[in-house]
Amino acid sequence: MKLVFFGTPEFAASHLDCLLNAQHEVLAVVTAPDKPSGRGLKTQVSAVKNTAITYNLPVLQPNNLKDADFINTLSAFHADVFIVVAFRMLPEIVWAMPKWGTYNIHASLLPQLRGAAPINWSIINGHTQTGITMFKISMQIDTGTILLQRKMQIKPEWNAGILHEHLKQLGCDTLKEGLETIKKTITENAALPLIDQNHELATHAPKLFKQHQIIDWNKSSVQVLNTIRGLAPYPGAITYATSKSNTKVQIKILTAKAFEMPVPSPLISGTVLKLNNHIIVAAADGWLELCELQLEGKRRMDALAFGNGSALHFPNRFFISAE
Repeated sequence: MKLVFFGTPEFAASHLDCLLNAQHEVLAVVTAPDKPSGRGLKTQVSAVKNTAITYNLPVLQPNNLKDADFINTLSAFHADVFIVVAFRMLPEIVWAMPKWGTYNIHASLLPQLRGAAPINWSIINGHTQTGITMFKISMQIDTGTILLQRKMQIKPEWNAGILHEHLKQLGCDTLKEGLETIKKTITENAALPLIDQNHELATHAPKLFKQHQIIDWNKSSVQVLNTIRGLAPYPGAITYATSKSNTKVQIKILTAKAFEMPVPSPLISGTVLKLNNHIIVAAADGWLELCELQLEGKRRMDALAFGNGSALHFPNRFFISAE
């Protein structure tokens, strides 16, 4: 089969690399336009573009997915199938183009966690299972008929970064299996084994913004820990402290764990204690030990280095749940 691949980040690039190593015929790649980034505004290209360049593939980078020149160029490839991994929403004029359809690899068990950040939200929401869904794209985002699903357990010690790596491999395996199913169906002139989603069971995984990163210490210790895990290593769970100069300071919490200690009554959420080399914070029902932290603009450090080097009040109830 002849394929055109759509994607932008490293998660997508790994799937493109997987397809090419499996000897699939990728005619071209569609990815985000280059953009300036960093202090020097150096031009940054997507991970998918870098992979495409390595394999000498044609690269299309439209600003407008409905642009006539882009549509004509895309159509001229006469692809059998389009594959989409971590890309923006496609207009119908694009996804309806290939004869055998356009298929998306999504990092959740749809209809659970439709949206831009399913890996993060699966951990934030406390899920113990997730997976990969390969589905045929239709009019509404992440609502198409399912071709294939593969499940995976989420281990309690995993953060979003670790889960990302495991799902990347599962996604590649699922994509190859799904393409073999499509190829067999074409050869046998049979119907694809597509299954409708149960839309009543749908949940959502919206794009992460600053308000999603702020820790609410009034939640249970399990919920707070899930938030920290689900946002690590990027973009990171954040909270705020008051420095000795009475300035509000942002702190990123990168790793934490439960801390066994008697719970006073009443327990005031957000109370911070420095016990020897431990920094512990009270959630609604118990204590969490902060293991790795990062002041804004500084390097990440362990609790010992943080406690010795920061100019924050200890002990003090300096953490807050909103900016």
